[in-house]
Amino acid sequence: MTYVFMSIPFLAVAMILFLLKLRSGTPKLLLITVMSALILCTLTIIFDNLMVWADFFGYGDTQHLGIWLGLIPLEDLFYPLFAVLLIPSIWLPGNIFSSFKSGTSRSSPNMTAQSTTNATTAHSEQEKP
Repeated sequence: MTYVFMSIPFLAVAMILFLLKLRSGTPKLLLITVMSALILCTLTIIFDNLMVWADFFGYGDTQHLGIWLGLIPLEDLFYPLFAVLLIPSIWLPGNIFSSFKSGTSRSSPNMTAQSTTNATTAHSEQEKP
């Protein structure tokens, strides 16, 4: 079994959770995730190549696709990609299943906060003599 086949189920779960979070309306999530993925993958390529070059560890030749980025296999980038997709999906506030509720509309966080503030202000004004 290759590392690709071992990684596919984990990447699929992370991608599904990320897409559900993306549908929940978190602002700028896609842009931040793409930037984070680029930075993390770049750092992984640089530092993993340095560690393999320094002979801290190595990769066997039998269970890889054969696509190498310097001294590391392409599959080594699956781990940062998994982390970049999964962490915002489970960490950021917001319900990933909110888009499946019937009869609810998606509203921006600013509108929700503003309507709550207006309701509180209206309630306070009624109590004044």
